[in-house]
Amino acid sequence: MARPPVTRYLTGMACGSYTGSVNRYVPFVLVCVVLAILGGVAWISHHPHSAPVRWGEWLPGIGPYLTEFRRANLPPRAPKEPEVSEPLHLTEVQITRAGPPWKGVPEFLWVLEGTQILESPSSRAAPIRRLDAITNLARLERRGDWFRVWYVGQEGWVHMPGYRDDVPPLGSDPDPVLPLPPRDPDPDRLHKALALLSEDVQEFRWAGYRVYTDSWDADLLDKLARVLRGLEPFYRDRYGLDLMGNARGAIVVYQRQQDLEELQRLEGLAGLPATGHASRGVAALTVGPRPDHEVVSTLVHEIAHLMNRRSLGPALPPWLDEGLSDEIANLYVALDGTLSHGGWSGRRVEENDRITYEGAPASLRASVRAVHGGYAPSLTDLLSYDWEQFVVSPRSRLHYDLSAFFIRFLLEDPARARAFRTFLLGSSRGEPINPEALRLRLDRPWPEIERDFQEWLVVKAGQTAFGTEPMPATSTLRTVSEVAG
Repeated sequence: MARPPVTRYLTGMACGSYTGSVNRYVPFVLVCVVLAILGGVAWISHHPHSAPVRWGEWLPGIGPYLTEFRRANLPPRAPKEPEVSEPLHLTEVQITRAGPPWKGVPEFLWVLEGTQILESPSSRAAPIRRLDAITNLARLERRGDWFRVWYVGQEGWVHMPGYRDDVPPLGSDPDPVLPLPPRDPDPDRLHKALALLSEDVQEFRWAGYRVYTDSWDADLLDKLARVLRGLEPFYRDRYGLDLMGNARGAIVVYQRQQDLEELQRLEGLAGLPATGHASRGVAALTVGPRPDHEVVSTLVHEIAHLMNRRSLGPALPPWLDEGLSDEIANLYVALDGTLSHGGWSGRRVEENDRITYEGAPASLRASVRAVHGGYAPSLTDLLSYDWEQFVVSPRSRLHYDLSAFFIRFLLEDPARARAFRTFLLGSSRGEPINPEALRLRLDRPWPEIERDFQEWLVVKAGQTAFGTEPMPATSTLRTVSEVAG
């Protein structure tokens, strides 16, 4: 009986015959492969910012080719609007946002990344917002497992099954969040950030980070790259902390301030004045009409937030998270991009009979005035503020400055520095991160610590006034923070 064609084909393959049959299938297979490749290329051409393309860019070998191909297929962007240069008054920052619907200090609720805020206490209710990071929400009411909350000017409900009031919430006393490894850029946030860049975009890889910018200031970009390459080892040395994993993430540097403001609006942060923002593996900052030293400080501040996550955790008390980031950003940066453990990132500019202070020197003088004027918070209050109290305040800039200066005050005395680094190291290992834990490390009462800190502020303000500490060289005056007669 004659064998079926498939049997004859397989038998011929085994015996080395039927070569002609095999050759007949080769063109068909090649055509299928070519069509699959062309289809993939066509799909990528129409989806240059898709998540698979973004993930593929991190793969060895094909990553650089995907990057170049994506750039060649970027959609056209709207033309730039005329840029408006206005002075940036660093000591007069105000926050204008919708006021909260309560009086006094509310209770707060830590919720995890991915939590949805809904219109009503029902699983079928329409979502108002999905939280993309661990977040501190103002708690207004509880109904069983449902909580009415307030966040960024909006009221809604979150479902927290099994939540117990007697168990300390995530990220608050006495249980801190432990260090986490670096995260890849969130594709959605990166897509929003990149879509706001102009057509002329440059891409770099600096110290493990993928950098995108529409600024073509070669000198500034070179400064940023040099600072970033030395930032991580400097952070380890200054704070005595290890960093989990290797640096990764994305940095977007806008030439225009308006583009960063638009990104904030898209992320629900409209009205929060800033020159930079870091979240979900993406750090965004703006060049704008600012001197180079301010842009460098902003980069250091935002990357410090990403390092804080890797060294301590993602839900730190605001005084510590913002204080560490501002403290390292306040340090003097040499012309070769090396950070110094002393000096200041701002400037003291002498012009005729006028002396102008910018950046940290201006903040020092403003902090001294606040302390002497009686409107500065006490250290115990400052270190106990939650996110809303710390940031949503007409004096939020003062909170940032005092936190940074307090950390520097601790680090400039050998005994206090050892106590503070021991506190940080213990916190990174799960020990309490509250103010009392720090005071116990310092082994002194708060009134004495506060008195010494206020005296230190006056001394430092005087040193910057007389130019006895290193600061970047003076240049054409572009930003006025304070003028001394």
